[in-house]
Amino acid sequence: MEIDNHQSNITPIRHLIGQAGIHGYLLLAEPLLAFYIARGRSEGYDSIDSSAAIQVAYAMLIFIFSVGYLMLPCGKRALVFLLSRPTVYLLLFIMMCIFSFSWSEKPLYSAFMGFQSLAYLILLTVILDRLRTNCTAQDIVEWLLLWMVWQIFWGLMVRIVRGGLTYNIFATGRLQTGILFFLAIYISRRKLFRWIVMAFALFSGSNKMYAGMIPGAFLGIFSESRKIKLVSSVGVVVLISGLICFGLKPILQETVFHRR
Repeated sequence: MEIDNHQSNITPIRHLIGQAGIHGYLLLAEPLLAFYIARGRSEGYDSIDSSAAIQVAYAMLIFIFSVGYLMLPCGKRALVFLLSRPTVYLLLFIMMCIFSFSWSEKPLYSAFMGFQSLAYLILLTVILDRLRTNCTAQDIVEWLLLWMVWQIFWGLMVRIVRGGLTYNIFATGRLQTGILFFLAIYISRRKLFRWIVMAFALFSGSNKMYAGMIPGAFLGIFSESRKIKLVSSVGVVVLISGLICFGLKPILQETVFHRR
């Protein structure tokens, strides 16, 4: 599959959402559950209450549906991918995390968090396999950015429910926006998705995320777009100038390793 950035037609969002099937809808339901729960409990997350029960039920649901897909003939490719490098290393790490319940001070909590990570890994693997089957590479990018924008929206709603937007609203979804930043800036053809993801990544206030984004941003020097090439070139000049003037150690101490 090749990504066509010059294609004039963009798949309608309603049609795009359905390309991942029931598994896509299950993933999109996750921020709705977070909004419904919006618990912010003070007694700790290892205790059992109604919100914890909902999380357990959701994790079991996505695990059952995802494993069920892997057992079907159409799920063979997804299973092979899950058991291949580098995904298999992540799978083994999660299995170690689940086993850590045997020496954890909070065994139930440790076991559940490991199981939840396993369920999400399998679900995401299945979703990507279904998208690869039903979509073009361009539509896969658009689906991922749609998911990110959906996460941001409901993340903001959760923060409002929990007491309002009292600090940097762009911190919402900071981990995911950093991962999808380059898809937004280089590949996506939906301008609204691009600007939302880019804004929440650039203004997230996460120095560690910036440290990961900066090297990738320099790839824009090789872009066919003059604007992207110019911005990336200016960024390279600014970074090199900063390293020459201040040195690497002070910059790292004020950014990635702030006050350490």
